[in-house]
Amino acid sequence: MNTQGNKEITKDSHGIFFIDLPKKTDEVFISIIFRFGYYNEPDKSFGLTHLLEHLIVDSIRQKLNTGDIDGSIDNRVTRFDFKTSKRDMIKFLSDSFNEIFQPGLKDVKLLSKEKARIRIELYEKYSDFKNQLRHEIIRTLVRLPDFIRRNRTDQLRNVERATASDLKRAHRLLVSHQPTIFIGGYNLSLKQRKMLSNVAYFTKPKNWAMPNSLDVVLSEKKQRVI
Repeated sequence: MNTQGNKEITKDSHGIFFIDLPKKTDEVFISIIFRFGYYNEPDKSFGLTHLLEHLIVDSIRQKLNTGDIDGSIDNRVTRFDFKTSKRDMIKFLSDSFNEIFQPGLKDVKLLSKEKARIRIELYEKYSDFKNQLRHEIIRTLVRLPDFIRRNRTDQLRNVERATASDLKRAHRLLVSHQPTIFIGGYNLSLKQRKMLSNVAYFTKPKNWAMPNSLDVVLSEKKQRVI
């Protein structure tokens, strides 16, 4: 399937987007994007997806012995970005998917380490006066629902108190959303594309037909399903 007439971007039968890179390279780039961010988190778990993203990224780095992976979260999406080679791409994608969808969340040392990293990250972000001023103006003046106007104090409190059970609940909420997957490479063959697509499709959870998390958040506020 062609996407908007763009020959460089195609979507296969499993819903995976393939991007044909214009320059010859052996590197393959993979992005896994969940439409789930800070705005979607219930009050009691605000900030836990950020902690979860840190844990998953570091766990993959340790298991695959590579630094070519990054993660990020903003108000609307959580994403994981990888770089690998054509030779290793199948195993890399399979191992990474397994870690994203079935992470080990009982490593106490790693959990403590990631909590400390988030404390430092938030301190550096909000110690910038302009950034802090902009954040406070938005919270004060923009007429947004209360759950969107939460601040870093709430996030830090939730992160500090987070247990493995809390993270399991946050993880279930995250992966209840079917991700959008992009795979970019130069001159990937149909066989290679099919192998990658099958790994991505058949490693997915079977519970993606769950309620949208934003509905869950709002129903928590209003005590009804919208």
